[in-house]
Amino acid sequence: MGRIYFFPSQTVVHNDKVFPVILALAHQGHHVETVILSGETAFSLMGDDAYAQWLRTLTRVRYCAFDRAVTVMQRLIVRIRFARLLLALVVRRGYVAFFDARPASQPVRMLSRLAKRNGTSVVYTAWYCDPLRTIDWKAMLADPERQRRLRKVGSPSKEVPPIASATTVLCYHPDEVAKYDQALTSHVRLLPHPKLQPWWRAFMAARPPHYDQVALSRAERWVAVFLTYRGNYIFREDSDADVLLAEILQAVRRVFPDVLIAVKTKVNVARWHEEWFTEIVRRHGDAQTIFTTTPVAFLAERAIAGISTGHSTAQFEFMASTAPWVEYCRYSDFWTSIFPQKTYTPQYGGTWVETPDALEGVLRNLERHRGDRKRYEEILAFREQPLSLDFFRPPA
Repeated sequence: MGRIYFFPSQTVVHNDKVFPVILALAHQGHHVETVILSGETAFSLMGDDAYAQWLRTLTRVRYCAFDRAVTVMQRLIVRIRFARLLLALVVRRGYVAFFDARPASQPVRMLSRLAKRNGTSVVYTAWYCDPLRTIDWKAMLADPERQRRLRKVGSPSKEVPPIASATTVLCYHPDEVAKYDQALTSHVRLLPHPKLQPWWRAFMAARPPHYDQVALSRAERWVAVFLTYRGNYIFREDSDADVLLAEILQAVRRVFPDVLIAVKTKVNVARWHEEWFTEIVRRHGDAQTIFTTTPVAFLAERAIAGISTGHSTAQFEFMASTAPWVEYCRYSDFWTSIFPQKTYTPQYGGTWVETPDALEGVLRNLERHRGDRKRYEEILAFREQPLSLDFFRPPA
């Protein structure tokens, strides 16, 4: 069996794609070390959801978070841990190390270079496909007013993976492969939608996911609600997330009086706006309305439907199910000036509605909006790809 080093991203969307790969390889019997290099990553990963449980069970978790080391003793401990990690990467041979494709810090570039020299350094990307690829963000940010409104949240940063210090680039869709310069020494491996692969379904059967809420474990079905942002420029001024969430809860209750409603927020929303959303649920929800940290793909498993406040790449996680995906949002004129079609949800098999009556109408006719697995697989250019460590290593 081989040895794997996994360096999780600070960004949830990156981790969601690569987790199945890491966990399935650990399940095969490979020794996996999960190395957490930042406190932000620790916050997003070490909760009570399925991924956190599996990582703690199937891998050895190491903490080398310099940004959380405050006292002299803490800084000393982190430096010792990091030095031991460096020594291991220098002494060992033949391992595979997975790194985020985002712009890398100096320590990460150093680790990646060591892995490339003594093993295989893999950078993993973020997207199954990029639904906003038609936007010229450079032109948008050239306008001072747009730049002011975009700078806080939502405008994507260009991925600049440490390809020069990597052996392999891992992508999930053929369109994403074109982003990476094939003239460099790295080679690209294409692994279409890991959560649709047979080996991931086998993993799930062998190790059913943990739900953070007892209510989810006991419920046969639920409606999943996904909160995207608060105060974001995509929303019309009179329709921020609090308004949309209240209308969603009311519409669901009119159609499904007794069903469990599982509300999931983005990690940053949960961290900075928890009290705000909790108050909305207290006012408009009931005893059968809960918050959850369960990953999107697992909420899809027993979902009657998934409803999001605005477009969200969570839609692509939900594609692992055939449950309907419904987007509920009223977009601002500002966002429409950037993206005239307003949302990409219908393009990928979901339904977009703007009013409470329209949302209720969809919920009463969900069979008409059920997901089409065959169409999803065509959109995602899906094909089965066996998983092994050799898949990531360059040709001899």
